[in-house]
Amino acid sequence: MVCSLPVNLQVRRARVQPTDGHRYRTGDLIKAETLHHLRMAFPDVDVALPVRVLGNGSRNLVLEAASLVFRIAKSADALQGHLREMRLLPVLAPHLPIAIPEPRLQAAASPSLPYGAIGYHKLPGVSLGPEKLNDRNSVDIATQVASFLVSLHTFPSYGAPAVALPDVASREAGVRALRDTVLPPLSEALSADEYGTIVRWWGGFLKSAERLKFDPVIVHGDLWYENVLVDETAHRVVGVVDFESAAWGDRAQDFATLLHLGEHFMWLVQQSYRQATEINDPNLDKRIEMWWQMREFDGIANAIRMNDDIELLDGIRKLRAGPILKSDV
Repeated sequence: MVCSLPVNLQVRRARVQPTDGHRYRTGDLIKAETLHHLRMAFPDVDVALPVRVLGNGSRNLVLEAASLVFRIAKSADALQGHLREMRLLPVLAPHLPIAIPEPRLQAAASPSLPYGAIGYHKLPGVSLGPEKLNDRNSVDIATQVASFLVSLHTFPSYGAPAVALPDVASREAGVRALRDTVLPPLSEALSADEYGTIVRWWGGFLKSAERLKFDPVIVHGDLWYENVLVDETAHRVVGVVDFESAAWGDRAQDFATLLHLGEHFMWLVQQSYRQATEINDPNLDKRIEMWWQMREFDGIANAIRMNDDIELLDGIRKLRAGPILKSDV
């Protein structure tokens, strides 16, 4: 059933369109049984065909139906992320220069959807991939991303209690849990020398005084290019999505994820950010490097949770090719 929402959110009601006789193709179109579960969760919402799979990760199955996006949670962690977005995004949106989702639909846990789902109107735009950046647009895009980060990181503290975000201590607990998740399989997959390097890296990461020296801000938590939307010309940032990992944390985490678009682009964002905020943060670059190195462990942990041996092998390959093990050669 559809749960009650805050009074300032209005849910549009519409009849479900009949679909008898429709054929489904795996890959491009969602399977019939999943569509059935979606309709049971949102009985009063128009789930118009075709329903397309936008993403299928370790935390969510993400679907598009006409102008709506549905994210079906796969775990208790994902459910908590949905609840976080329901609280945070309506409060955060007026303070940001770029559009973010407005989660207007929430489905409670049920036998067909054990961890529930949320829905919102799809934002315009396409994901910002590395291939979309060039000499003509990089500065403009970087400036707009920096403006988003400045607004996010300076969100007024008086509004924070209402959204109940995880604090820094919770983030640290999550980091230690990540270490405990990835080390056992890595001990079997890596050579003794490689595994020793990884263990030493974790020890240095957790004990680093530099990493723990920062002023907490609200961070997006997963600001890589798939979650940044641009217009068709790739000159204007039109949206930012997926705030499930939002928390109180280190601004360096958001800069680190931008390294997926290359060091030069991240440098452009950081320069624009520094000009707008005039922050004095001499350890920022070092912390960005440390959080960037951490990214590969997230992918490995996701593969472990999904019991996906192919993704696990790919994660290990990336770890071997990445900065931690390459720097030890």
